[in-house]
Amino acid sequence: MAGNLESLVLHAKPMWHWQSAAEWHSFGPQPQAKCNNRKRMPRQNPDRQQILKDAWTGDAVLTLYARRRILRESAQIDAPKAERMTSNQFLATIGEPSEVEASIGRVYDQHGLEAAFAWIESHLMPLHEKQEANRLKRNARA
Repeated sequence: MAGNLESLVLHAKPMWHWQSAAEWHSFGPQPQAKCNNRKRMPRQNPDRQQILKDAWTGDAVLTLYARRRILRESAQIDAPKAERMTSNQFLATIGEPSEVEASIGRVYDQHGLEAAFAWIESHLMPLHEKQEANRLKRNARA
């Protein structure tokens, strides 16, 4: 069962969620670009590469959290709400999106799924709930 859950967590969000194809493809071996002068192209900063690896896991954990929370609260699928809860636009209100997702990924790797969910609940959801309340107010006036 744990293997299935991890598989779901690691594959929960499609590629289009990433900011760029370069970010998506930065997780495997990096091909060396060919140059006429035979110099190697600079590789990505190892710290940034680790952040993106942690963010890949954190992104999946956040997506699973969002979907489970939405189903628990409303008992129906609400893809737009899930997108608002996990989007880079929302995460940017907290910090750099990959850094926020990397924090979630590190909590998951070190302490497990429930600890990662608790981190999301305490660090992200208060702002999300405030934004949702403001969105509902705006829609009610329109």
